[in-house]
Amino acid sequence: MEVPGQNVLKECQAQSSAQITKITEQVAVLEHEDASRRLASTTTTTITTKAVAAGEGHVHDHSVAHDKPTTHVETLKSSNSSSATSTESCQK
Repeated sequence: MEVPGQNVLKECQAQSSAQITKITEQVAVLEHEDASRRLASTTTTTITTKAVAAGEGHVHDHSVAHDKPTTHVETLKSSNSSSATSTESCQK
């Protein structure tokens, strides 16, 4: 024997469950879009150069070369509301 209102309760539970499933799927899509946006908004550029300096001696021509590799790293992070640039140089 069915209790009055039992069908209404089951129908409401089914509708709630369907709405929860729909919201859960929407959240998953938004999280994926946000992760993709965050990955795409960070760019790192590394430039390595080698500077050669030549010096001359006193009386004789004693050329001296000093090899100094330099690494320059620049990271650019951007978002919809702001952007920041970080620059770092290292001489080895």
